[in-house]
Amino acid sequence: MSEYIDIFHRMELKYNLFDLGKNEGIPYWDFLRGSLYRSLNLQHPQNVKTINKEAYNRLQRLFLILKSVIQLRKNRIWFFTYSREEDTNGKKFDKTSKELILYCKPSRRIVVDLKTAKPTVYPSINHFFLSRIKTRFTSRELPQSIYERISGAFEDTFHVKTDYNHLNWLYKAYMKDYKCYLWLFKHLKPQKIIISLNLQKGQFLAAKKLKIPTYEMQHAGIMHNYIEYSYPPGIMPNSNIAFADNYIMLGKDWGMNQNIPTNRIVLGNNSFFEFIPTKFNLSKIDVLFIGSPGYVELSDLALKLKKKYFELNVYYKLHPNEFLDKNLFQQKFYGTNIKIITGEVSTLELLRQTSIVLILQSSVLFEAITENKRIAILRKRDYEIYKDFFNNPNIYMVDNEDDVVNVLNNKKTVITKSDYYSRFDKKVADEILT
Repeated sequence: MSEYIDIFHRMELKYNLFDLGKNEGIPYWDFLRGSLYRSLNLQHPQNVKTINKEAYNRLQRLFLILKSVIQLRKNRIWFFTYSREEDTNGKKFDKTSKELILYCKPSRRIVVDLKTAKPTVYPSINHFFLSRIKTRFTSRELPQSIYERISGAFEDTFHVKTDYNHLNWLYKAYMKDYKCYLWLFKHLKPQKIIISLNLQKGQFLAAKKLKIPTYEMQHAGIMHNYIEYSYPPGIMPNSNIAFADNYIMLGKDWGMNQNIPTNRIVLGNNSFFEFIPTKFNLSKIDVLFIGSPGYVELSDLALKLKKKYFELNVYYKLHPNEFLDKNLFQQKFYGTNIKIITGEVSTLELLRQTSIVLILQSSVLFEAITENKRIAILRKRDYEIYKDFFNNPNIYMVDNEDDVVNVLNNKKTVITKSDYYSRFDKKVADEILT
């Protein structure tokens, strides 16, 4: 899939797709480009953030909505979070934004969590009230003329048919988000909007209309072919796009060779340097597999490796979106003694106990580079997204279990320097929150 991005960028410019809706102030193409890019490889997992709904009955939801509404205040800094981590007290938190939230005075902030209604480390309100507000709004259909311009460009370039129903559904979802947040922000007048997950284009467009400063916090690795953070040359912050005014980064080395049309700010995050205390009995790890949703090749290789080289200590770290499928991995690995990890051990702690990290697609690659770990990349599907890093002396391509063991037994670690993860900078935090 990595070979498509440059062709995709050329298509965007050739057909002037970013100009669609410019006079209306609607970034039709920016709403839809990510989904169309991912459709070029139907086997590629759809990296669209979905909100995992927790089970609550109508009475519980009504109570949570009322509880949220009475906590709403004007003239605050609004944080939108996605709390999927859990501390030792069972409280949820968003690893990306936690530090900045706690640094911001409680009297100046409102935290809206888009994933959970459970207790969080910082006071937060749940997302149910947003769903309630959205029911008030409707959206017109995606104009046929816009669809024909987009489908014509896409089919001429890639010879792939587009699906009007899907694009129409996506467009209407973004427009309902936009109308919801436009209404909400008009009434509550946020000072700033800080978001720790991607694809929140309805929020950004609403804030832009009201001239409210917006920030998106880096929550994962970004590379040239990550479509949400990769725009063609010439697209600027004032282009017809729905993107944050500022992008808050973990370190300065990210995205150096790609166009991200925003102001970049390096804030850092101390969580990448600290252990989360655990009671897990962690032993020395020979091979640590880093799971990626939809990539069955990883678990297949783990199984083959352990069966052929049963003496190896193999761990399999599930991606957070795989946590609910832990029992399926347990069934697959039954009898092998492969240790499956969800959130009970921090990635940093695992890395420091590991000889080799094995990935196919994961931002853990960059944490492993920072820790000077030997990294094996499985040569399957779109592994070439990491081609810019193939010259790193600690990165090896592997095709099978024998290749993995060869790296383990015969390759040495080389000390290198990188700046993908920086310490949290309080001076920068002050500038963001001022």
